[in-house]
Amino acid sequence: IINNTNVSMREFYGSNAGADTWQEDILGSDVLPAGSSVSVNFDDGSGYCTFDFKAVFVDGTSSIDQNVDVCTTSTVTFH
Repeated sequence: IINNTNVSMREFYGSNAGADTWQEDILGSDVLPAGSSVSVNFDDGSGYCTFDFKAVFVDGTSSIDQNVDVCTTSTVTFH
């Protein structure tokens, strides 16, 4: 996950594409500062490759990236 914004990310969610709910906050109590990155393994053993991602920032804004194929994509960048 690359936070290529100028605002720290306080929450990050990933769920199988099309799911009705988000999984738990992957960052937990951590914050991903602006301009920083963190490695996350989304292989849940199901073989499912397509995920939706949601980032929530400390200023209250959020961004959603849908239908990301994590089997062929190694980075998810938020701008």
